[in-house]
Amino acid sequence: MTHLKKGHRQRITIIDEKGKEREPYVEGFDPIAFRFTESYLSYVNNRKILNDYKDEMDPRVIEYWESFGVKKELFDQDTLGKYSVHTPLDMDYSKRYPILYYSHGGNGTPYEAETVGFSKLIQKEQFIAVYPFNGGYSNEEAPTEFKRIMDELKKKNYPVDWSRVYVSGYSSGSDASESIATLWPEMVAAVAPCPGSNAMYNSLCRITPESYNKCLNIQVPLLCVGGNMDFGDPFPFPGKECYENFNIWAKEISKVSNYVPLSFEDSRLLINTTTNPTKKNVGLDFKHTWTEEFEDREWYFGEFYDDKYRPVIQFIIGNGIPHITSGVHASLVYAWLKQWSRDLETNELLFTPVFPYE
Repeated sequence: MTHLKKGHRQRITIIDEKGKEREPYVEGFDPIAFRFTESYLSYVNNRKILNDYKDEMDPRVIEYWESFGVKKELFDQDTLGKYSVHTPLDMDYSKRYPILYYSHGGNGTPYEAETVGFSKLIQKEQFIAVYPFNGGYSNEEAPTEFKRIMDELKKKNYPVDWSRVYVSGYSSGSDASESIATLWPEMVAAVAPCPGSNAMYNSLCRITPESYNKCLNIQVPLLCVGGNMDFGDPFPFPGKECYENFNIWAKEISKVSNYVPLSFEDSRLLINTTTNPTKKNVGLDFKHTWTEEFEDREWYFGEFYDDKYRPVIQFIIGNGIPHITSGVHASLVYAWLKQWSRDLETNELLFTPVFPYE
């Protein structure tokens, strides 16, 4: 099994006023003003239990999730393969539920991942969420852990709809998601490596073409959600290899209709000449773009389509958003993911559009 390739892009850190390491801010970003925005306050609110309860299985943590109609379980707790499972509190074992496999960021944990916001959607959307450790704080063994954990859930008789397996993750978790989807495309209905820039830097595609060999006959849709003030996973794509990997994704994996590969140089020309905010912020020549407003800020949407005119690639970029998962992140991601399923016999990708975004 191919392992994650790390370190293609050098990380830059500085020491902040509290003596902690962090990546620098993007020029023009005001961290003090951002702390008073809805985006930041919702991010802090989602993560509050991390500070309140250090033990992730504290009875008050269990009660917290039960207040949202969610049951939390933790498996393999004392190993590098630990993972938590969140299910509807009233789950009906005679039914089948979509499943989201969501990977934490670098130096993160499953406990942190479960506070991104997806579990607050479980009761309404009726799905199962899995938050893995993936072998370590950088998701080192994500591809093998994904298969192992999915097999474990089958043995445990979770009522999973195996035609609707979704994979997502943030920062380092985006690398993990991209790798899982390229190595196990027959198991994945859709993937959302977020923000997405780092996933294209660390993609296995260009480095090891055999890693996406199965994708040549299986179509995998792609979603990236990020911000234009993110120093860690920046937009527009900052390097040539990002475009080289994205071109492979668009043509060979997501199978965009009549896709024309875009070079780093052509992207910079596009950014400098276009007045379209999505194209300027992402650096890709989307077939369709539009703008929405959430959290009192603009979010830029762009899509590419396959030969059935299905949105097999979508990017969503929040204006002024740094390297965080704001309160709207989970709902944007799941609203797109839930439209996709896969025929388990033929591996055909199926699409059922859902409108509007909620």
